[in-house]
Amino acid sequence: MTSTLLFQVILGLNEEFMNIENWARANKLIINFSKTKEIVFRQPGLNINNFEQVDVVNLLGILLFNSFCFDAQVDIVLKCVVSGSICRKFSVNWV
Repeated sequence: MTSTLLFQVILGLNEEFMNIENWARANKLIINFSKTKEIVFRQPGLNINNFEQVDVVNLLGILLFNSFCFDAQVDIVLKCVVSGSICRKFSVNWV
């Protein structure tokens, strides 16, 4: 990647981040920077905003992997079903 292209990418990402900040402020939301993480759905390399770069994030109970692999998520769901916790939680009677 050339330095000019890298500069343009960084500028674009910073502009998008400012848009997110402005949207949050307009909607009276606060971004908690100490909990903000970055997951990269591409080959790693750039860490623009100095957020912690992770391989997996938990978004509303769904594990998102940077490799788009859902094996671990499926394993967790299957363990819950096998243990009966889903049945108990939703009062479902399995035959």
